[in-house]
Amino acid sequence: METEKQFIDHYDSLITDYVKQSITEQDPAAMFANELGVMVGEGAIWFAAEPGDKYGITVIYTMPGS
Repeated sequence: METEKQFIDHYDSLITDYVKQSITEQDPAAMFANELGVMVGEGAIWFAAEPGDKYGITVIYTMPGS
């Protein structure tokens, strides 16, 4: 996805119940980070730094093992 509109148009298929649960149950103190970014919920969603001191979503796995 390259634009906010694309993300919004596909929101329901991207932000599944699995992703929502992974985010809400994540203990911020236990988040994993490496050179690729920050992982939430055993890899359900990854964030990484972008120019301008922003963070963006880089990967979304919509179901376990996907």
